[in-house]
Amino acid sequence: MQREIDELRSLLPTDVPFGVNVFSPSGGASNPAVVSAYARRLSVEADRRGISLGSARWDDDNYAGKVDQLCHQSISVVSFTFGCPDPAVVESLHAVGTSVWVSVTTVEEARSAQRVGADALVVQGVEVGGHRHSFDDTQPGDIGLLALLQLVDAAIADARPLIASGGLSTGRGVAAALGGWCEAGSVRAALAGMGRCGRLGGRGRGRCVGGARAVSGPVRGVTWLLGGRWDIGPGRSGGHSDPSGAG
Repeated sequence: MQREIDELRSLLPTDVPFGVNVFSPSGGASNPAVVSAYARRLSVEADRRGISLGSARWDDDNYAGKVDQLCHQSISVVSFTFGCPDPAVVESLHAVGTSVWVSVTTVEEARSAQRVGADALVVQGVEVGGHRHSFDDTQPGDIGLLALLQLVDAAIADARPLIASGGLSTGRGVAAALGGWCEAGSVRAALAGMGRCGRLGGRGRGRCVGGARAVSGPVRGVTWLLGGRWDIGPGRSGGHSDPSGAG
């Protein structure tokens, strides 16, 4: 992480703000039986492509070490995903002039982020592509973005900025989200269809979108990538173990 921060700083003028996103630890390792069954499904695709699967593992991705590094330097924004930081972490980041943002998918999560002193809330509707940013992957928010923005705005009832996230892929979509409930829109997975994107390239264009529950939690994406064979069905996945061995 620090290497990437230093590299980014070397590329940007000194007065250009940037942010760092941190994955909050989410529970423990996944159920071994679920992971093994999921890996067996993946092995069919792996064999077809002539590659070998790694060993599934779980860790917190050195969360404490990353937070400590970020609390000893001034970053414009540090955002947290899959969970809410402790109040002490927020205070330490504030002490070095960093604004703290937290992704939320329900009103309850928004209230938790408000209580710890988050400066802004990234409100993520059910339309989002990729992983849901829920604090608890057994109870992900299932409310559409525009409805969730209104509910969070009413529940928080202060001047805390809201950033809309989920299904925003056009200027009109962003304009609709900005209609009185939020300060900005976040466009991320929509860029996956761009030719220069390393993940999907142009293959994602014009494809149907669907949802599934992967070992790492509830996800949403183009159906050719998800496919029924990747869906482990309802129930707790329990963390972010990855049968590919990526962690």
